[in-house]
Amino acid sequence: MRIFTRKGRFAPPAPHDRAYAPLRMEEIQAIGAQAQATREQFRVQAPAFSYNAHSIKLLSDAINARRELGDAERQQLVRHYGAFLGSAMIAAHPDLRGRWVRVGEDLGIAFQRGSECRLAFPMHQVQRQLDEGAGACIVGLFLGTREFVLAPGSLLDAP
Repeated sequence: MRIFTRKGRFAPPAPHDRAYAPLRMEEIQAIGAQAQATREQFRVQAPAFSYNAHSIKLLSDAINARRELGDAERQQLVRHYGAFLGSAMIAAHPDLRGRWVRVGEDLGIAFQRGSECRLAFPMHQVQRQLDEGAGACIVGLFLGTREFVLAPGSLLDAP
């Protein structure tokens, strides 16, 4: 499986430059509110919109349809859709103990495997799909989460 940098789907396992920290409660609540706002927005058209692959596909289609937005609207879309995507990844894989973390200036998800973890960056993937189109589809991130976390190889040490 291909492992992407923070500009793509996943961060490579590189302990020396991937220090991360848990988020404060108000940051987690803000992410939850953004994900819920996205959920409510889509439930008007798709009442079953939830944290599943079908809903992520609908979200991906919406990203492709909105690629021509201005900078402010793009930033808001990245925050809201990225919050929903990340929350869906966590909800779909509760056994991987995913949690939101801060990596430098970025928000990501740390997925646990024993005392080690792997990082995913859903907001970066939304941004990438906005920039590059369907070739950088968020569906691949969602569907590839388990394979990525459980793949053999070195992992980051959990703090």
